[in-house]
Amino acid sequence: LGLIILMKKNREKRFVDSITEIDDNLNSRGEIYNNLFKHDPHTKKWNTLRDLYDSNIVKSLRKYEDLQKDKYEILFSIYQDVFDTLQKIEKLEITKLIEFFDRISFQSYNSIDGLRLFWDNWKNSCSLNS
Repeated sequence: LGLIILMKKNREKRFVDSITEIDDNLNSRGEIYNNLFKHDPHTKKWNTLRDLYDSNIVKSLRKYEDLQKDKYEILFSIYQDVFDTLQKIEKLEITKLIEFFDRISFQSYNSIDGLRLFWDNWKNSCSLNS
């Protein structure tokens, strides 16, 4: 994928600080990389540093997939909600997690409406402390 994941370590644990993509060409600043995400330790959130739809990674995917901007934005929003929700769950068995992502992948390929329905049903049936 041509990604650089910068990890740092504080007193407690390691964490991902930034995600950068490698570019085959020099950009306007004379660099061969594009910053995608940077972690803000104060807010404990990720800052998106550029429009990901125009990133090299998504451009490559768009060559092989029907991924119009509106569809991409819907998928991105759903997946963001998925990962935000999973982060809040204290324990989830690995087999359930694998099965979950298998279903998410299937529904993502099938239809946005099916994915949204599956995700809403899964989220509503899941206890955040299970």
